[in-house]
Amino acid sequence: MAVTPLKLYKPNAVATVIAAAALNSLTNGGEVEAAYDNSTNLDMWCDLILAIQYNAGPPAAGVVVAKIYNLRQVDGTNYPTVTSGGLPQESLLVAALVSQAPSTSALEYLVAYQIPLFPGNNKFRMSNTSGQTLHASASMFLKIQPYQLGAGT
Repeated sequence: MAVTPLKLYKPNAVATVIAAAALNSLTNGGEVEAAYDNSTNLDMWCDLILAIQYNAGPPAAGVVVAKIYNLRQVDGTNYPTVTSGGLPQESLLVAALVSQAPSTSALEYLVAYQIPLFPGNNKFRMSNTSGQTLHASASMFLKIQPYQLGAGT
């Protein structure tokens, strides 16, 4: 009997989850979110990248500048409730991104790997925890690279 090996990484198309228009001028403590439909590809994980830039007075290196949450529609209809301040429960936190080289003149790219994706709708929610307002017109984004296991050699 032949054994089919598994590829540990079978990527699908990169998706922009949150675009610059939603991130531009986002104040400290501000929240932004967008849904990602995983009902067709049924990917199991994603890697994410946040391109971020600050309006003035960037935070110090080593500061958690963004918290990323993944909210799932468990029943296919409702997302988890967030607090009046916009925060989901902490157990839904999938990444706390730490600034390495913050700047007001260039994008900083921060990544997190092996974020679980759920079948159906996922809602990625980002909280600006930098202590600063984000740039007003930079080409910022939150993108994901979804992937799954696959058959192959």
